[in-house]
Parts: sequence; structure tokens; C-alpha cells
Amino acid sequence: MKLSMWMIANQLISLEPELKIADDAPVILNSARLAYATNCVHIYQENGYVVCNGEGNIIKIFDMEIKRVLELIQGIFDTYEDWANALNQHIRQKEYQAAIDEAWKIFKNPMILLDANNKVLGMTRQYGENAIDSEWAYLYRYGFSSLNAINHMKHTQTNYKFLNHGQMNFQWKNNNFLQYPGISYCMYFNDLCCGRINVLTKERPLNPGDAQLLQYVCSQLEPSLGQVTFEDFIGNSGSVFINLLHNKPFEKDKLEVQLHYQNWKPDDTYHLALVHPIPEIEGKNVPPQMNTLFQLISMNIPHAVILRQPPYIIILTANHQLEQPQTRAFLEKMVENNPVHVGFSLALPGILHLNILYKQAEYAISNVPLLDPGKSLYSFWNYAVDYMVLSDMPLEEKIYACLPQLVAMWKLKQEKGDVMFRTLECFLDCERSISLTSQLMFLHKNTASYRIKKAQEFLGWDLNDPEIRRYCMLSIRILNLYEKLVDTDPALI
Repeated sequence: MKLSMWMIANQLISLEPELKIADDAPVILNSARLAYATNCVHIYQENGYVVCNGEGNIIKIFDMEIKRVLELIQGIFDTYEDWANALNQHIRQKEYQAAIDEAWKIFKNPMILLDANNKVLGMTRQYGENAIDSEWAYLYRYGFSSLNAINHMKHTQTNYKFLNHGQMNFQWKNNNFLQYPGISYCMYFNDLCCGRINVLTKERPLNPGDAQLLQYVCSQLEPSLGQVTFEDFIGNSGSVFINLLHNKPFEKDKLEVQLHYQNWKPDDTYHLALVHPIPEIEGKNVPPQMNTLFQLISMNIPHAVILRQPPYIIILTANHQLEQPQTRAFLEKMVENNPVHVGFSLALPGILHLNILYKQAEYAISNVPLLDPGKSLYSFWNYAVDYMVLSDMPLEEKIYACLPQLVAMWKLKQEKGDVMFRTLECFLDCERSISLTSQLMFLHKNTASYRIKKAQEFLGWDLNDPEIRRYCMLSIRILNLYEKLVDTDPALI
């Protein structure tokens, strides 16, 4: 295992050495030597102390013979090698708690390993439930990060960096449940977030050597956690939102935890957008560019769940966040300055409809550019009629492509016998004639006028627009057809 001078210095703290080590001292050292050799620690006597020179970075050790220092430094190389072998053995066997126990021997500070759903995979067992702070106690007892901690992370100025691959320092201010600063490393494998590891500064300050070691630990963990996440995605529940997007099995308790983190409810209205690089930048240079976009989007739409699912960045929001002016303005500016397309789904109630939302946004982004090549923002709403006419999707799925307000009217008719749906249907069939509508529905003209006005207000769209009328009429046709088929033979659906 290659070391840096910081990593070596961390094992010499008890000797109180004098350090002259650059913050960026590299991890390139292979062993200790009495004569200079490239990428080795050169040990030599100077005045009343022994110098350990690692390619210009210096550790001075006092009151010790040079031979003993050589043995000591070479012993540190051996210690790290044995440690790395033991750590990697635990990781290969997916013994994550044992891996954290092993990591303690080097870091000597509290550590937490979390999976992609903020579930604890391992905690430093040298610290009991009440040894750190209230968040540590919550993790210790319940095995998941608390909503307070997640929200606090989201509202810090550097929140978006926590979502990026790699490490960052953190420090909590004016906080009584997160007391210790430290380093956090967000792990990814094949562009899929697979976990996070946090090291807290409690026993001693963290330095560049700890950061280098954490990077090493995470580089070993990422393939293992990535495999677990992928296997869970295929068979059970890795990242629960990713599973929902692809209609894969998921664990209900994990979904409840993730919704709790977002302050969302299962029956909220959800909306989804896909960000996709245009063909000119597809290829080997996409990942770093998409990483930058991921960071940009996370920073500017903080209340969304931002996911990476090649070739897309997925933006998932609830309660019409994507329709807010500032969000829309940001996305419009983003496509102006970046070579990407963005596809939007309809806004539908229910978190279990994520797979439908994903298909809608993907339809817009995959098919519509052929029809509107000069655009960069594509809303499924504008092409829902094409989808319902041209796609070979089951009729039940086409219902979710119908105008959402009409679907809501239709459900009110089914559940409560509400007349808005039938009134609007008659009004459109009668070419928007109030007189003919009143005759067809056997209503007084004033009553018909009142009902039509109420239905149009619920609809929220201008029926003078022929595109709106076409969308409404096809939606009504599909909803009525679905209802008839179910009444005749439910097995047809």
C-alpha cells in the first residue's frame, strides 16, 4: 500500500515529531530507506534529530537512534499493509460493520457508513449511544439518519456538494444535535449513488492524511456497495426512488423513510423531468459535464430529489415545484447555456406513479425532438395526444396520459356521481353550444350554463384553444372506453 507523509505522521503522534509537510503531499511512498530512492522515505541523521524525508516533505524525530527510526517507519508501512488487507477482506465479504471496526484502528475517530437510503451499515462501536451527540444516538438506536440531520444538511450553504461524488469537509454551527465537524465522502459506482461515510473530529483533528485514507477506504467500498445497490435494484430495493422509476420491487419502510426526509406524502402530486445530453456531447466526456450539471441542478432546485440514471439526470419534485416560476426560469437558462434537452412528465397524484412519469418524460425527450428540433424543453403535455394515438401502451397506462384535470373529474363522477365530467363531455360534443348542451342534458339553460362554468373552472384550461379541445376530447374518449371495457370484461384491461 502506498503512503503519504501525512499518513505516516498520523502514526507518530505520540512521539511529538516536528512536521514540515505540504497539504498536498502525494500518496506515492513505497518503503523506508537509509539511502535515497525514488518514492521512498529517506532516513538520515541531521544535528540532534533524525530526518524522514519523503520527496521533500519532512518529519523530524527527536531522541531516537536512526536505526530505530528506520525500523519504526518501515513498521508503519507494514502496519498499513496488514490493515488494508484486513479491511479489504471484510469489504469483499460485505462485512461492513467489521470494516468500520477495522477502520477505527487507523482513524481513531467516530465513523458512520450509510447506504444510498441513509441506512446505517456500520458505526464505530467504541462509542455508545450517548457518547457523541443526539444524531449519533438516533443513528445508534434507529439505524437511519434523522429528518433533522437531513434537513439541516439541505439548508446549509454547501448542501449541493454533499450530493457530489467525493469528499467535503463539514462543520455545524448553532446546532445542538450535530456537534462535531468532520469529513463526508459520497460514494458512487457506475453513476449510481451507493452510500456515504462520515468521519467525525472528536479525538484528534483530521488532516490531509485522514482525507487520503478516507479516499482509499471509499475506493474499496464503492465497487462492493455498488454491487449491493445494483443487486437490490434488480431484486429488491437499492435506491427506492430508482426502483419506483423502473417499476421494480421496493421495501415500503424505505420508501416511508425517504418520503419523510423530503416532507412528502404518498398521495402528493408528483412531477418529473429528465435532463439528457444532446448527441454532440455524448461519449467519453459526458460524465464530468453531467457531474457539473448534477451539482448545478441540486443547488438551484434544493427541494427536489436529484438522481443519476445514465444517460439522464432525473429531477423529481412534489406539489408542483417544477411549475414554479423560479424553477422554470432556471431550467430555461440552463438549456440556453448547456447542450442538453429536458423532458417533463405530467403532474400526477401518487408516488407509485413514478414509473408512468418516467415513461412520459422519456417519451418527450426521445420522440419530440424529431418534431420540434429547435427546442430544448419538451413537455409531455404538448404531445400527450400523439402518445395516446401512436403508442402501443395498454389502455390503463394511456389513462395517465389524459388531461390530469379531466381524470380528476372522471374520478369524482365514479366516486361521488359528480356531473362535471358529463357536462363538459356534452358541451364539447355540442361544439360548445350552451343551448344544445341544455337540451341534450334536459337542463334549464341557466343551470347548464352554471354547470359548464363550474366544469371549465375546474379544468383550468381555455377551451377556445383547439389543441386543448382535442386533448380534452381524446381524454374523454379514452376514459369512457376504459370504463366500458372494465364494466364488460375487467380481464381486457
